[in-house]
Amino acid sequence: MTDLLKMNEISRELYDPKIHVAENKRVCNECGKVWHSLVEREAKLNPHSNCCDQDTLGELNTCGTNGAQAQYRRNIQSREDSLSVLKQCPVCGSHNYTETIIYYEKKP
Repeated sequence: MTDLLKMNEISRELYDPKIHVAENKRVCNECGKVWHSLVEREAKLNPHSNCCDQDTLGELNTCGTNGAQAQYRRNIQSREDSLSVLKQCPVCGSHNYTETIIYYEKKP
């Protein structure tokens, strides 16, 4: 039964985001804990990966209300906080880790 649950690892060269999954495998350099996080999930949370963020902020500064500006900043801070949690050791809270990206076939 464990063979059915095991995902097949593939090489970076064969990676196609439509049919494969990319995962960050992190090992804490402080306590040795291993944890995983999807690359796609982290990319969606990264507030600096969206090129429109600066344009949106500029628009809010010139014509937006103070409430809209404040909400925008809270949204960015929330994404940064969520990303930080994914990148810290779930056992000791350290941000000192070694990271490798592993690619898998998606489950059918």
